[in-house]
Amino acid sequence: MNGKRDWMKCLTLVLCAALLGLNLWLLRQISDLRAQLSNVNGNVKVWTEDIKTYVASRFSQMESAEKMVQDWDYTVSLNKERQGLDAAVTVTLREWGEDTVVELLWTNARDGGHGSVSMSGRGAGRFAGTLELPLEGDQEYMLEAVIRSGGTERREDLGYLGDTLELLPVQCYGWGLSGPDYIRDNEQDGTLSVKNCEVELRGDGKTPPQLSDQMFRLRRNGEIAAEKTAMFGNTIDQYTCEELSAKARIGDEFILSFFCRDASGLGYEFFLDGWTIGEGGLGEHLAPGVDWPKLTWD
Repeated sequence: MNGKRDWMKCLTLVLCAALLGLNLWLLRQISDLRAQLSNVNGNVKVWTEDIKTYVASRFSQMESAEKMVQDWDYTVSLNKERQGLDAAVTVTLREWGEDTVVELLWTNARDGGHGSVSMSGRGAGRFAGTLELPLEGDQEYMLEAVIRSGGTERREDLGYLGDTLELLPVQCYGWGLSGPDYIRDNEQDGTLSVKNCEVELRGDGKTPPQLSDQMFRLRRNGEIAAEKTAMFGNTIDQYTCEELSAKARIGDEFILSFFCRDASGLGYEFFLDGWTIGEGGLGEHLAPGVDWPKLTWD
């Protein structure tokens, strides 16, 4: 009787061990299947993205092949006589004939204004025209080309010409300073100081712009309260100033700016930062308005 019980116990232990091993094997198989499914899912995502990229590329190629405009470009120059910018736009066509006429359409994205400019042929399918852009406030322009040839007319989008202020030959790329520090001398009067001012300027090409009369200014209520000639910084397009300070009263508004002239003599004054003086010290932070940078044409 005892031998039979011992045999049953052994059989039970063997069966439990077998079941445990089977469970471990099943768990391992399930884990492997999950890993495989995860890899397949990742591959499907990659294949899907590849297909989307291929389809988009082919669609773009087909769309480009259908367009008559092969390429377009522009250059910008200052027009000091009318105090604006001249944008010389060139359009190159894939196909053209002796009777081909191209008209350049522009739309001001800010105020909805629009107009057109006739383009003259330059040979080899190239047509050129000049847009006269004003510099009154910040404007943006979108361009289209109307192509008439053989009794047909096509209208094609060229794209974004740009923000007029960003088309200027000199751009303020970045700036920094320490402060401002405001110390009140008595109930109304005090002194506002900024230190370690620096500004980085960029031109419209690969080389830094040729500048003169570079200086930092601290304006109080619109008038120049302090200014110092800028020193060269660590790079060829960086300028610095150790400290600027001016008397300040409650209610005053201060603007830190940078002034310079380009090779043509046009003066630029860039807004860097601004503050107000309140009852408790430094008050509201000021932001640049649409009239910056200020241009001096004389």
